Parts: sequence; structure tokens; C-alpha cells
Amino acid sequence: MSADLVTELRQMAATGYAGCAIWAEAADEIERLRTDFNELVSERDALTQKVCEAITQREQLRADAVETVQSWGAYVSEYFQEKHDLKGDIERLRGSGSTRTTEP
Repeated sequence: MSADLVTELRQMAATGYAGCAIWAEAADEIERLRTDFNELVSERDALTQKVCEAITQREQLRADAVETVQSWGAYVSEYFQEKHDLKGDIERLRGSGSTRTTEP
């Protein structure tokens, strides 16, 4: 619906014919719906931004975890690295995150 529709409805309501009040009510309702819609779009955009920030933070925490495990794992003998599957743990940490490449 265009802004012209609201203007047209208001002009029709201004004619003064019996029952024209419904046109003014329709124009008011359209404007309320537009306002509600715009508020919902703004709220959606804000939530999308928060989700993107949370994903970024999660990815950074995961990368930090991998780096930390690799760092302290380097001090462990080869025997214990194999016994406790250090490489597997690191691979699981690497694979636990999202590989999201595009922003919404």
C-alpha cells in the first residue's frame, strides 16, 4: 500500500457523505499498521545484529580454546598426546563451531 492510498482515503472521508468515516478509520489503521511494521523491522534488525555479534564471539572463544589446548599440549610428551588423543580433541574443538561465511 502506498502513501497515496492513505491520502486518497482521507480525501474520500473529507467529502462529508454519510458513511465516509470508515475511510478515515481505514487510513488510520493503515498508518498504525505501517508504524507497527516499521517497529518490527527495527527490532528484527537489532536482534539480527546481536545474533551476529554472539556468533562472532563464539567463534573467537572457540579459536582461543583451540590455541590454548595446542599451547599446553605441546608440553606433553608424544606418548600422552597419543594416549589422550590430543589431536582428536583439537579437531573436535575446531569442528565444533559454525563455518558461517555470510552475514544476514
